[in-house]
Amino acid sequence: MTGKGESHGCISVMNGIVSGTGAVIGIALRTRASYDEGGKTQDVRIGGSESTDDRLARICVGRTLDAIGVDPSAGYVLSIESEIPPSRGLKSSSSVCNAVISAVLAHHGVSMDVMDMIRLGVECAKEAKVTVTGSFDDACGCELGGFIVTDNYRNEVLRKEPFGRYDVVLCIPEYTKNHTPRERYNAVAPEMERIKEVCKTDPLAAMTMNGRLIARVTGESEELIDDALAHGALAAGISGTGPAIAVVAESGKGGRIAEALDCRTILTETRYMSDIVFRGGRAEGKVSPPPSKSHTHRAIIMSALSEGRCEVSSPLISFDTRATMDAVRAMGAVVTEREGSVTVECESIHAPDRTIDVINSGTTMRLMTGISSLFSEKVVLTGDSSIQKRPMGPLLDSLSAAGVECSSNGGKPPVEVRGPITGSELVIDGGVSSQFVSSLIMSSPLTGRPTDVRITGHLVSKPYIDITTSMMGKFGVEVTEE
Repeated sequence: MTGKGESHGCISVMNGIVSGTGAVIGIALRTRASYDEGGKTQDVRIGGSESTDDRLARICVGRTLDAIGVDPSAGYVLSIESEIPPSRGLKSSSSVCNAVISAVLAHHGVSMDVMDMIRLGVECAKEAKVTVTGSFDDACGCELGGFIVTDNYRNEVLRKEPFGRYDVVLCIPEYTKNHTPRERYNAVAPEMERIKEVCKTDPLAAMTMNGRLIARVTGESEELIDDALAHGALAAGISGTGPAIAVVAESGKGGRIAEALDCRTILTETRYMSDIVFRGGRAEGKVSPPPSKSHTHRAIIMSALSEGRCEVSSPLISFDTRATMDAVRAMGAVVTEREGSVTVECESIHAPDRTIDVINSGTTMRLMTGISSLFSEKVVLTGDSSIQKRPMGPLLDSLSAAGVECSSNGGKPPVEVRGPITGSELVIDGGVSSQFVSSLIMSSPLTGRPTDVRITGHLVSKPYIDITTSMMGKFGVEVTEE
């Protein structure tokens, strides 16, 4: 049986060479390998990434066969096809290791724990001398996807979570990476420690900081980084040790940024951690679907508004939902994360005791703006540079018409609101974002009177409004749709 294996690529958020702690985001570019035994020769055929180290692939085959107790001297044909340009910091070697090992295991019908397989690939990369630290972060990012933080000295995963769907633009120079002395990386250790702190709450900001730092260490220009950010990128920076530059953009906007950059580009996207790769065999049992970020945001807010103790089961814990947790904490809620649940306790919400910083969560910004308009005190909501480009005008116009004092930066964050909401009708344009509608519906029960939310124009993304009204029903709020 021909064994088939597949892995993907990833991009750097935090380079692991400096401190041993690395962080990456998985991307959708693929490497595929097929493996058959027979004959007397050991034949490796590489397409797509012609410069990929042939020795690395052979080491992967030999060490995998040795690990499963099979004679490594047998003849075989190994074929590799990759979409990932080699020797440019885009983790092609880690992807090749994962794909080749998977293909050999599949040929022999042997199962191996995914983390054991990843660690085997790291050892292969070390033996082939294609990595400084073993690149455990890269190997995990290529195989698992999502956002990964690792200890590359101990080969341990420190943090693993879904990242969401974003466009990724890869700027590919014609030249490959040059050697940079280790001493130059060691010299920037204090700056990398600061990046490590930023990475805990804002990986996109950390990615840009890391990319600029590595550009300085390796002598690469920051011009493409500046150009990408100027054209609306959320983050941009050198990936790995370069020379490729990775750019993260909102979904649907990567193509425009790619066209504006003066370099050869590849347009791809981030890879959600829950992607499933089936490599043959028989699967049986029960599978739990991944939790919903949209439900989690709403459940946390409604729990805080319900003035009691609520437990949110199977939440999706991410940077965005943590921003919502932080927002309701500012309004008096006590939010506790536990394994598999979040508990929200609140006797009575009040105006936030500080500015609400949603970081990079547009859902938090929009839903919490409606809630904030319930208070007679001024509430300020802000976020990162990406959030400050998001439209808020229709929601602010609706609240203004209902007696709320609103100000913003030309209809975009940061925004200030001072309530309360007066009147019994809220009118909102439904053609921009369903989150505006959900924000008004969620705040309406606390106005103290029956409230009509009238939607004008074409309504977009109605299923998300259905999520809002259905969840409000579970909290005892009667919502009637006419």
